[in-house]
Amino acid sequence: MGARPLQRLIRFELEDQLAGLLLFGALEKGGKVVADAESEDAEHLTLTPAGE
Repeated sequence: MGARPLQRLIRFELEDQLAGLLLFGALEKGGKVVADAESEDAEHLTLTPAGE
């Protein structure tokens, strides 16, 4: 995976989901998040607050 596709993945998969968790109160400052992919070559990640 090149730098630009990786940058897009980080922006869309991580930043957007993290922003949603923060905005809707599912994650607080200093909270931890678990990132999960359905398979090794999955293009989508699922973020959930740690401990849920």
